[in-house]
Amino acid sequence: MTAMSLDARGVGMRARRLSLFAGVTLFVVCATHRVNAGGPWEVEGGAYGGGGTGHMACGPDVRVAYGGLGGEVRYSGGREGDHLGVAFDVGGIVETQRQWPLDCLSSSCQQDFAGGIAPGGRARVGFDTPPFGLRIGLLIFTEPRHNQGLQVTPIPDGELRFGAIDGPRFLLGFGAYDLPTYLRPGAYCGLYVPTGRGWEIGAHAGLHYLTDSTGGPRETLTVRAPLTRNVWLRTDVGLIEAQGPGTDFVLSVGSGM
Repeated sequence: MTAMSLDARGVGMRARRLSLFAGVTLFVVCATHRVNAGGPWEVEGGAYGGGGTGHMACGPDVRVAYGGLGGEVRYSGGREGDHLGVAFDVGGIVETQRQWPLDCLSSSCQQDFAGGIAPGGRARVGFDTPPFGLRIGLLIFTEPRHNQGLQVTPIPDGELRFGAIDGPRFLLGFGAYDLPTYLRPGAYCGLYVPTGRGWEIGAHAGLHYLTDSTGGPRETLTVRAPLTRNVWLRTDVGLIEAQGPGTDFVLSVGSGM
């Protein structure tokens, strides 16, 4: 790879990062109401889309594009008082996905790539206290495979929370933390900081699967903005740094009860 191509890649990545922060800044100025999670229940659903590039071992660079819909139901008994409370999360997505090679033109190479509909889901249980929380469970991870149908792989999914349930908190986890990572799981850390009047800013960083046994670093910036007292709008903008840069975007609406 030439120095010029490396410089071009660096410029492209910086441009994507600038676009990420510019988009989030624009989003931040759009909402005006206060949100309050209130009771122990949260329901959230939304849509997402994106893509990225990886490199197969002993094979070509491969590009994947995806888009989907999903939702989660979350319960935290720890919101009901200063005591230990039961907690659980249940969620699922349905995604359309397409893979294709970038540097292979032969018919024998082209036929090794697949696309189609891929569902995913997870269930976790645990507990919450004011300073600490734990979730453990199972993530059902799927991927279209050429001449093999849909490959289904169950993997562990868990998360540790350090800090207040609805306050500043630090997360350590393995599995999924937003809708796109249901089918792109990995090991991650995260931080959420409420900024007042119902607003919340978050960030994640980790190593995640991308496609066809490839993966790399992934960073996500999250903004949760109030629409009404108990309803919020959430956006997640992600950067994927595998063989080439990629991005994805999530827009969802949630409610606390």
